[in-house]
Amino acid sequence: MGALMLSIVVAQPLLQGGKYLRTYTDEFNAYRHSVKAIGGYWDASFTLRHRLDQMEDWLTDGLGRHVVVKDDALQVVWEGFVDKVTITYGPISVVCGPLSDVANIVSVNYSSGGTVQTSWKYDAASIAKYGFFQKVLSASNITAAEATQIRDQYLHEHCRPEIKQDVGTSNHEANIIIDCLGYVHYLDKTYYEVPNGGSADELAVRIGITQKLKLAMTVERNEILTCQQLLANNGFQTAGAGTPDVFANWTEHAGVGSIAQVAIGRPNSPDADNPYSAKLTTALEAANRDTYMYQELTLTPEKSYAMSVWHKGSSSGTAYSAKRHGSSALRWGSIFGHADAEWMKCASSFYTPAGVSLVDFFLYGPSNIGTQPYNYFDDVRVVDYPHVTENTYEVYMLEKDTKTAWTVIKDLLAYGDSSNNRYLFGVYADRTPYYLAAPTTFEYHYRTLDNKHQFTSVMGEAINDWNVLPGKWVRFNDFLVGASEIADLNSDPRAMFIEEVRYSADEGLTLNAGRLSPLQQALYKLGIMSIGD
Repeated sequence: MGALMLSIVVAQPLLQGGKYLRTYTDEFNAYRHSVKAIGGYWDASFTLRHRLDQMEDWLTDGLGRHVVVKDDALQVVWEGFVDKVTITYGPISVVCGPLSDVANIVSVNYSSGGTVQTSWKYDAASIAKYGFFQKVLSASNITAAEATQIRDQYLHEHCRPEIKQDVGTSNHEANIIIDCLGYVHYLDKTYYEVPNGGSADELAVRIGITQKLKLAMTVERNEILTCQQLLANNGFQTAGAGTPDVFANWTEHAGVGSIAQVAIGRPNSPDADNPYSAKLTTALEAANRDTYMYQELTLTPEKSYAMSVWHKGSSSGTAYSAKRHGSSALRWGSIFGHADAEWMKCASSFYTPAGVSLVDFFLYGPSNIGTQPYNYFDDVRVVDYPHVTENTYEVYMLEKDTKTAWTVIKDLLAYGDSSNNRYLFGVYADRTPYYLAAPTTFEYHYRTLDNKHQFTSVMGEAINDWNVLPGKWVRFNDFLVGASEIADLNSDPRAMFIEEVRYSADEGLTLNAGRLSPLQQALYKLGIMSIGD
């Protein structure tokens, strides 16, 4: 494998700290990966040969491990996590996973005179080991008790990865087959939940596509995607100078209530070894419910941002917001109907108008108070994704149906922009999300009759097969030589838009073609999925 100049770097799961474990160079074979214009790094696999003790290590602790494939220049070729481990040893084959089939936060949508959703049921031990994996089931004509029973049984059976064994009559080489998925798949394990007051006005709110896209990424509970987190002391680890300065970097207003730093933190927090949160206790009297804290931020005008909080407490009706400095709110993030022992992540987003750069991020004590009117906040965030292009074409903020964050993002891509240009989305190196308009110029050149089958840049620089990416145009330089240039690349037989790249160490490179059609985006805006000839 050394001739391919690839190495595979393996680390602990990122949610467990991502500690480096080992780099494989000549010890693996059968490497392959795929990369998609809609998704980015999609999947990969490779085979290892090891001693039995190392096989057991992969079988026991391999799922979720962080995998980075690099070339000899240390450029990232592919990145993701271990989804499934298969061990072959003599006549035995043992499969652990897929991790992506795990469900440790489960709810059921059921119909009983109308569609109702059960509360979420959690498995704390599974969440601590594997991260957050949500699942919503659907059932018809059942009672609330039956829906709860289905939810609880499904959680019990799916909160751990499945292990399967096969035994044959012939012996096999001692192999470890590692199947991986790109980090974009985490977006399919979180549902697009945006708590709101349920008012008709809120349900009719329209926001820009980029604002909703950033919100869809931010609802992801494992917070696996790379972003710019803009709040200081967002985990409340650093205390302030003392009463009334409870937290460094925050301005507090306790009123007749109280604000305190407490040694309680949400599950799988980056600060899990030293957990803290902010506890806001509100006065019982309605007239005195004025407990809040805020932090001032300097942001870029005419840009979308997302915000999120982890929250739990004894009372519902709390909120957080982004406000013009000293003025009105740009967006409220309401937390309704959540008052129990489980931490809940809530998210919203906002857009800074022209001329607005100073924004205050607020956290509020509960308004619907009970006998113990307090709330906890942890890992609060205001985030930006630097490689996400601003697209202000407006869509509804909320969804009528239960959808994963990934389903919502794919729906947003189908709209394009106001000019019906196609847009692409993918998660690439360092778990960085990219959202941008599809290109209209060539990125690669390829000579079909060249025995080397070598891709080059438009400047003539050689590009290895494993470094070719989708979402680019490639020109076949030696095909129809001398023919007239065509401005519309879609109509040029010498041009190909790369929709998907599949690379195999054994079989080489395969490209799947896509198409840029403004008609598709125009039809989607009209609610038409396709038209007949």
